[in-house]
Amino acid sequence: MVTAGSNTCRNQMKETRKGKERSSGRKPPKSAAVAISGTGEEFSYADVLRKAREKIDLKALKIDNSRIRPSANGGILIEISGKEGNSKADALIKKLRETFDSEIADKKVHFSRRIVKGDIRVTGIDVSIWEEDIRDSILDYGDCTADNIRVSRIQRMRNGIEVAWVQCPLATAIKICSSGSLRVGWTTVRVELLKARPVQCFRCWKFGHVRGMCNDPNDRSHACYRCGKEGHNARTCDAAPRCVLCTEQGRDGNHRIRSDICGADRGQSRPTTAQNAGRTRDPARGAEASMEAKDGS
Repeated sequence: MVTAGSNTCRNQMKETRKGKERSSGRKPPKSAAVAISGTGEEFSYADVLRKAREKIDLKALKIDNSRIRPSANGGILIEISGKEGNSKADALIKKLRETFDSEIADKKVHFSRRIVKGDIRVTGIDVSIWEEDIRDSILDYGDCTADNIRVSRIQRMRNGIEVAWVQCPLATAIKICSSGSLRVGWTTVRVELLKARPVQCFRCWKFGHVRGMCNDPNDRSHACYRCGKEGHNARTCDAAPRCVLCTEQGRDGNHRIRSDICGADRGQSRPTTAQNAGRTRDPARGAEASMEAKDGS
């Protein structure tokens, strides 16, 4: 005999499973991070950290669980664990910028908040909705600022459905997509959290490293991400898609790079011996603070 209580329990279990499916298996980060990068032959991460330790009292900021490690682009990451990690990281970067104001003015050092992002596909958008409406609906959750939300242009697909892509902090993305829907204007749109992107260099377009650690002879920084040719970007491209990586690796290249049918090698590339040696003493100098967003998403 099926009771109302058992039906309720089954419905709750079903919704839980749906929520897990929508999350794409991704979990919010357990720590917040502040990234440090520097330029110039005389720049030293060791000197920056020593000065920071002398001038900034972590106990006053209530930071008692932090660690320092090299970042993928050759800089330094200060990771802060705990539920209040984001607010503590914000307080720390404020103090760092106050302490190193002259060095920042001279562009010798750069501090930024390293935030793990999630990508959301938004579908079922009605004709009255603008990109700003989607951004405002995400802001209503109160978990992030407008600076950390990027909304693509709304595009009409061949089947007539209008779609947009959103990038925002992963914790916010997971929360929004847990129910599978979002209220925007007078419409309830569908939201789907996409799988994590593989690490990719937007200089050579290969996988496993970022621009700051790239020593590949190919510089595709100014090429179109859709067809691989220079002189325009993917948003204005009307040429047939061509994956330069698959073509280079002897595979069928009649598709856009990193599409579902792309078979380009995504193995993790390793730094050279010289890079490892330099990184042991002091991370690579002149590394950029962050990777670029992909062109024409």
